[in-house]
Amino acid sequence: MKKLSAIVIPILLLVVIAGGIILLKQRRSAVQDVPLPQRQLHSVRIVTPVQRTISSSSDFLARISAVNSATIASKLNGYITALHVEENQQVKQHQLLVQIDDTDLQTALVASRSRLQAARSRLTYLDSICKRNRQLFEAGGLAREQLDAAIANRTDAQATLSEITTTIERLTKQLEYCSIRAPFAGTIGSIFLRSGALATTGKPILKLNSPQQKLTFSFMPQGVKIIPRQAVLLKEKPIASISRLYADAQQGLQVAEAILAQKLDLPVDSYINVAVVTGTAQGCAVPLQALVQHPPEQEQNISQATTSSSVMVLRQGVFVATAVQVVLRDRHFALIEPPITAPVAVASQAKLSQLPGFGMAIMTVAGQKDTAGNGLKNE
Repeated sequence: MKKLSAIVIPILLLVVIAGGIILLKQRRSAVQDVPLPQRQLHSVRIVTPVQRTISSSSDFLARISAVNSATIASKLNGYITALHVEENQQVKQHQLLVQIDDTDLQTALVASRSRLQAARSRLTYLDSICKRNRQLFEAGGLAREQLDAAIANRTDAQATLSEITTTIERLTKQLEYCSIRAPFAGTIGSIFLRSGALATTGKPILKLNSPQQKLTFSFMPQGVKIIPRQAVLLKEKPIASISRLYADAQQGLQVAEAILAQKLDLPVDSYINVAVVTGTAQGCAVPLQALVQHPPEQEQNISQATTSSSVMVLRQGVFVATAVQVVLRDRHFALIEPPITAPVAVASQAKLSQLPGFGMAIMTVAGQKDTAGNGLKNE
């Protein structure tokens, strides 16, 4: 029995050792067949900062208005007999717009002119009587009372003639009011009353707008700094400049006015989005996509929290995060300080923030590696 155990135990040990060796070789072969992990390729574009003049701007919703606008109304009560214009019609200064019924005025004017002729005849007669009585009084053939009566009658006739003359002038002026004319050249806006409607004193009949237009917009007085002579842009093209700021606020907001250089093909009282240039500067400029915005650093006063920025500068094949101060920015570029002459990366915020950790490998446009290591591509 002892001899059998001495033979079996060494055999079992040899089998275990052989199995372990075989298992170890299999594990090593399996590890060698596993592919190595590939580094993630980060594709970015690099640009060289340049000297550039840029302008910052703020957007506003502006209202288009006529520089001179008049609401046309009648000074007299009467029915409209004729409307000589239509909406959006161009008119000249003093052109006839509306005719008010003047039948009653014409009748009164004819009667007043008849009375005027009679009053002139009576005054002529009384004047001759007065002269004759004066001659008789000076000759001693007429009492003083009779001369005074003749003078009084002539004075009364002169007053009557003057009153009738004034009435005729007033009726003639009122007849002019019945023919409503354009106070200035412009375009007919809204028409409120038409032929057959009763026009009353002060009730609007139509609106007249001058050809020249203006823009008005509101802003917070403590917000963006708006001053006269600042340029106003529409689709990045200048169309006007700030002419003045109104002294009175509207709904708590300050109002600015800009006179348009050319008329816009848009209706009066419509609204458009404009940009006002609030600052212009020259310096080292980079695309906005090159900036990495960092979370605000909270101060003791939360209103004083500041946001820092940085750019990823390519130095000796390595991207280095460099802190900068943004002096001014427009819709495409930002002026930074201190100036940078080396190339900077342009990409999304998430991709830019990862660049310093990938450091060395920069791929050219053709895909040739400049250095070995991590995969960063220059497009």
